[in-house]
Formats: sequence, structure tokens, C-alpha cells
Amino acid sequence: MRINYSTDLTSSLYGDSLTIRQEVFVKEQGVPFSQEIESEEGCTYFVIYDRVFPCGTARTFPLTSSTLKLQRFAVLKAYRKQSVGQRLIKAILKSATKNGYQELVLDAQTHAIGFYKKFGFEVISEEFLDAGILHRRMRCVLSALPSTSND
Repeated sequence: MRINYSTDLTSSLYGDSLTIRQEVFVKEQGVPFSQEIESEEGCTYFVIYDRVFPCGTARTFPLTSSTLKLQRFAVLKAYRKQSVGQRLIKAILKSATKNGYQELVLDAQTHAIGFYKKFGFEVISEEFLDAGILHRRMRCVLSALPSTSND
């Protein structure tokens, strides 16, 4: 598997990211397409490929010079429980650290909180609804991570 990233909204990688997001968020979870595809400019898009097939995606967006927001983290159903998400989150943590960010924040669907905790994220909010789905905000202080988490 390989992970590529791009900020180019005309790239095939961005198209691959949209395809995965539409499958996971729109078709599986019932999020309206118009709500899923918003605020696309200024993000870095990550896609993990199984050979040439895109199977997972996420995007990051700088909130401040020290804080990066992780959004739209999705893995296709056929690739779940196969370390695809683990590889993707590790690559994003490594990229954030390499680019000088001090923390990463995200709004996790409540069923995914345990996954993010494995990578150093902690819950920092009460539950809230986003697109009709319960979420909680989480934060990861990058300097607090063991170096092996960023490999």
C-alpha cells in the first residue's frame, strides 16, 4: 500500500478522495452530498492505495500556525479491519509533525473514539451532532507522542 497527498483540487487524487467520501459518508451514513463536499479549498488530501485502488482518505486543514484539523477520515468497508486506517493516521501524524504543527484536532464520530485514542488523541468536548451523527472533539499533542507512533 502507498499513501499520496495533494492540495490540487483538479488532481486525480482529489477525485479518488471524493469517490471514497461519497461511498462512506453519503451512501453508507446518509450525509447529504452538499454537506459532505464543502470547504474543499486550502486542504491537503491524503489517499491510501491498495496497488492502484484507492481505499482510504482523509484531509487536513490548518486552523492556526500550530494546529491542524483532521477531517473526512474514511476507509472503504471492504478495507476496514486491515490496518488501512492505522497506516493513514500514522502518515498524517508524521506529516503534521514534519511540517511543524504542535497539535492535531478532529471531530470523531463517537463509534471511532477508541480508534483515535490508540494514536494519542484525547476527548476534549461533550457529544454534539454533525450531519445528524454524534461526534466528540479530540486532540493530539504531537510532542507527547512516542517517536514510534510517527513511523
